[in-house]
Amino acid sequence: MAQYNTNDFVICGERHNYYSYDGELYTDTFPYDWAENHIPNTGPKDCANCAEYGSWNGVFVGYCPNCALDYDGKRGSGFSSYGEEQDKSHELSANNTYMAGVWWLDIGDTDLVDSVKLYRKHQRDDEYHLMMRELIELEKDEDKHCLPEDRYQMHCRQEDRRITAEDAFIENRDIYTARDDAIDLQEKIRWLNVQANKRLTQEK
Repeated sequence: MAQYNTNDFVICGERHNYYSYDGELYTDTFPYDWAENHIPNTGPKDCANCAEYGSWNGVFVGYCPNCALDYDGKRGSGFSSYGEEQDKSHELSANNTYMAGVWWLDIGDTDLVDSVKLYRKHQRDDEYHLMMRELIELEKDEDKHCLPEDRYQMHCRQEDRRITAEDAFIENRDIYTARDDAIDLQEKIRWLNVQANKRLTQEK
């Protein structure tokens, strides 16, 4: 195992749940020797995908799938999206090793970045783009079978359909956002109860 100087690592956050090394923030369970020994072009400093998808609430939690391959899977399968590992069943996945049993609310700090909101925005964006691709494919098929003299009316109908679809998407998005906010609140209440029980146990 590589040797590292603990003086180079600075514990951060009100809850002391992440650390700083070489200008980057890491979740407190991310191995120190890994942080000190990234293969060139991997990790949060050198890889944009690692910095984006391998981070949660503003701190680095794991490599992207491409960089994970550079380590022959010895540092997990990689994070393909916000908080989502490529292969959670991987023997050396973060969820099975250094992040086993870690609650997402215990990672990083939402004052740095709120990854839940990013994750959900990413989902909504994917849903919107899929809807638009399906409409475009439908319009292409309609264009093939449309007579020239009917093309103007058909394009008007297509435009109305797009507007209706977008309005419905926005309405559904607002409903989902309200639902997600309620779920977040319930999860935070559960987390606070767990923390309170931990403190009571320690005081005993």
